[in-house]
Amino acid sequence: IGVTGVQTVALPSSVLYLLHGLFGDRNNWVESTSRRREARRQDLIVITAKGGDSCYVNSATKQNDRFESYFLNELIPAIDGSLRTKPRRGSRGIAGLSMGGYGSLKFALKRPDLFAFASSSSGAFNGPLLSEATGFYGWEEMRPSILKALGKPHSRARKVNDLWRIASEFDASKCPAP
Repeated sequence: IGVTGVQTVALPSSVLYLLHGLFGDRNNWVESTSRRREARRQDLIVITAKGGDSCYVNSATKQNDRFESYFLNELIPAIDGSLRTKPRRGSRGIAGLSMGGYGSLKFALKRPDLFAFASSSSGAFNGPLLSEATGFYGWEEMRPSILKALGKPHSRARKVNDLWRIASEFDASKCPAP
């Protein structure tokens, strides 16, 4: 877990969680963007989590690889408990690139009580739908990661992590106010 833009201030800050893409790491956001400078200027805490090749899911094949549960149920409360944050939905956002873009929207749709906004850059929304049968370009490179995280095609893990299904079942009327 990386924390950037943290200043010693008396007032609590808003938090932005940034998720990296497949084959990337948490440092991509810090090394390849101006997020650190922007965070300082806006009094924003930026958290970059190490997601590995998890697809930001609870793994279908590795029982101890529980990234989604860890992120939503442990990391966010730990950040709110140890840093001077504004621990409420209206002061928390999430964004990601590729696999991280998929993860950021999935988390926000599954847990609208936690995030006031979510953003995706080049989101890999079809990850749970990919298999040898789809003929997806790049399948051979992504195959090990997708099978480890999501299991075989048509598995339960693929269904519960299908962003298109999650979005189609989302009820905006139940979304809390920021």
